[in-house]
Amino acid sequence: MNRTDSELARDGRYDLRSRDFSLKLLNIVAASGDIAYFDHLVSRGADPRKSLALHSASKCEDSQQATAMINHLLDMHHMQIEANNEDLRDFFHAAGDSGTPLNSAVYHQNLPAVLTLLARGANPDKAVYQTIDYTLKDLLPALGPLLDAGADANKSFEHAVDRLNFEAAKISLEKGADPTRALRMQRAKAAKKATHSFDRDRDEEHGDGGDSTDDDEDLAAQRKKMRKLVSSANCNGGGMPLGLTRVQPRVD
Repeated sequence: MNRTDSELARDGRYDLRSRDFSLKLLNIVAASGDIAYFDHLVSRGADPRKSLALHSASKCEDSQQATAMINHLLDMHHMQIEANNEDLRDFFHAAGDSGTPLNSAVYHQNLPAVLTLLARGANPDKAVYQTIDYTLKDLLPALGPLLDAGADANKSFEHAVDRLNFEAAKISLEKGADPTRALRMQRAKAAKKATHSFDRDRDEEHGDGGDSTDDDEDLAAQRKKMRKLVSSANCNGGGMPLGLTRVQPRVD
């Protein structure tokens, strides 16, 4: 009952021996959505504070059971909504679900769990960059709800520009991002390049629009496209750029 999990960790890119010191059985039961069995194990001595149950609940494929388990763990077992799963794991590298229960819900593409955690007070800013950066799964459906819950749309937009994530940039603009700062950053870099004062190591901004100094023609084209998006949004007074359709987050 108090056995921990030290199985091989895989995230699609690495194959490293990693240790998970959380209570495996409680994690599994939380992921199954079985509240009665979870409470039975706790009554027999399993300590939910030594588990990643709140993180694991979002693995449940039944959205009603997942949200019920999340609310139960918060209300009855007083689990911490901002707990970091890395406190109970010793991974050589950050896994895709590293962070808070909200990060886990986003990673497992469980939008009802995301909405439940946000409604219960989870910090939305902690998961924004994850939705934009992660490439092995489509995590963007969570970005809109995160921004609706109060995450900084301006930081989201600037990060999307930096990462050349066009869909994330469009969602951020739709949610009220102001493109002026990103446009100033682009213009500042263009001015440095024009005067040959640009230092690639010091000044690199991945999403600044690019120019002829880029070695990769495809990357330069993507940067130019992003620069046009930012400029169009700025000319349009913020919001969606002219000629672009609105992007609605999907609920699968």
